[in-house]
Amino acid sequence: MRLHALRRSLRAKLVIFLLLAITLPLTASIIITNLRTSSIVTDDKVKTAANLLYQARRISSIT
Repeated sequence: MRLHALRRSLRAKLVIFLLLAITLPLTASIIITNLRTSSIVTDDKVKTAANLLYQARRISSIT
């Protein structure tokens, strides 16, 4: 009976449409931002580690 009311009710259709219209772009934005941020952080970690290894080699070759 509940599904039958959902099919006919304009209010229910609007609520569902608006929830989807809000949540889908928001979710997509969060996912894209998270992927981009983790990529940037990973690149930064690799560069920092490479720099530290270079500095350690340089120090050990001096002494």
